[in-house]
Amino acid sequence: MKSLMFVIFGMLMASAFAQNFRIASNLAASYEPGASGTVSISVQLLNPDLDFSQAVVFLNIVEIDERRTYPQVMHQLFSAADAAPDIFKTVYSKEQLLNGVSTNLVFFLRDNAKPGSYSMAIQVFSGNNTDPNRVRVQDRLGIQNFGFSID
Repeated sequence: MKSLMFVIFGMLMASAFAQNFRIASNLAASYEPGASGTVSISVQLLNPDLDFSQAVVFLNIVEIDERRTYPQVMHQLFSAADAAPDIFKTVYSKEQLLNGVSTNLVFFLRDNAKPGSYSMAIQVFSGNNTDPNRVRVQDRLGIQNFGFSID
């Protein structure tokens, strides 16, 4: 029962965040080890009344594991990746996010990338902290997860 309540709460929070931002990507549903590609990502603030003056966008790749620990696996899956322009870990004003920011992420999966289920998480946090290890959950303004698999 407790885990069901956690799932419902998470879905409600994701829905609330989704109303504040439009976070979009053309990430494919599956990839093969050794594959390469380009993924478009865009982030736009939809709610001009949201209370913040600065915010930072982060990208994480996590494994969807059975224990629900969601380990970060970006360096284990990708041999190289480059965002142009790099919109991540950059401080944006509210006005910039109202106009929207976007990037193309060129990536190369490792030949030995572990088959499994993964999620690309794009998150927006209020403030000017560009260190993903130092952000606070209560400062999260938006999040969108894009699931994919490596077959």
